[in-house]
Amino acid sequence: MSKDLETISRRAIARLKLRDMQVFLMVNRFGSMAKAAQYLSLTQPAISQSIAELEHVLGYQLLERGPKGVVPTIYGAKFMERVAEIFDNLESGIRDIDFLSNPGSGLVRVGGDMSFISSGLMSKIISDVEEKFPNIRLEIIETTTRTAKPDYKELRDRQVDVILGRISQANSDNELKIETLFEEDLYVVTGKDSPWAKSTKVTFQSLAGAKWILASVDNMARSLVQAAFKANKIPFPEPQITTYSMQLRMQLLQEGGYVTVMSETGFHHARKTWDVRRLPIDLGQKLPVAMATLKHRSLPAAAETFMKSARIVAKMAIS
Repeated sequence: MSKDLETISRRAIARLKLRDMQVFLMVNRFGSMAKAAQYLSLTQPAISQSIAELEHVLGYQLLERGPKGVVPTIYGAKFMERVAEIFDNLESGIRDIDFLSNPGSGLVRVGGDMSFISSGLMSKIISDVEEKFPNIRLEIIETTTRTAKPDYKELRDRQVDVILGRISQANSDNELKIETLFEEDLYVVTGKDSPWAKSTKVTFQSLAGAKWILASVDNMARSLVQAAFKANKIPFPEPQITTYSMQLRMQLLQEGGYVTVMSETGFHHARKTWDVRRLPIDLGQKLPVAMATLKHRSLPAAAETFMKSARIVAKMAIS
């Protein structure tokens, strides 16, 4: 860093106000000065003044009005990344102090998609955490890794500390750390009264005429089904029902005639409540169950304890 730039940087840091940066963070999050003002219990002129002060100190325009509201300029977008890190680290520090002052306590924000939650794995991890650290508080937020290219928005926006789910492809994003916990099979499943459950010979050819329940077109499990039919040179059967709801799938399977796909752990968990049957169909590929965090983010101690429990439960799932 040159001496001139170092002098400018020191002056800017000395004049930057935490409150103004918080305003900037909220305006970006809501895309609206009015909504940010309402959230922070400030007037809109006060919001405008904070942004103007930031722009004056830094010497660049940070925000501009677009068709969909207030959006960051290229300078604002880059500054926003650092501001988000500042507040995230401050919050992590406060949470660490809470963890130290009350050993075994703290807050962990966890993201998980519905297919992972419905497999029973999340509840087992929660039970393991509560058994060892009964004072830890867990906030479970439904996120999604079910698409072919998940964006991990909640993780990038620091709304969650860690995301758990099934991830179909190798991570090529330098910001993310993907830790594969284990891999599991994908099962073709039907209800006990289904003709497919009673059939002595189930093949891809025979299932081409089944009433399929699958997720949307960008779903990993659906992609595996498509690939399996293609490998067997059989046209892919368009699903009769499209849904992400595992509860609805289980209900429909009890009605007979439907088939769907479920993860191995999800199937064994569902059998405790529903009468479902696995069909002898090999889809030929496993699904990785993984844990995603931001590479350069310092996680609070409570989050690290949660991740340890996730690894322990994962080992039990494949043993």
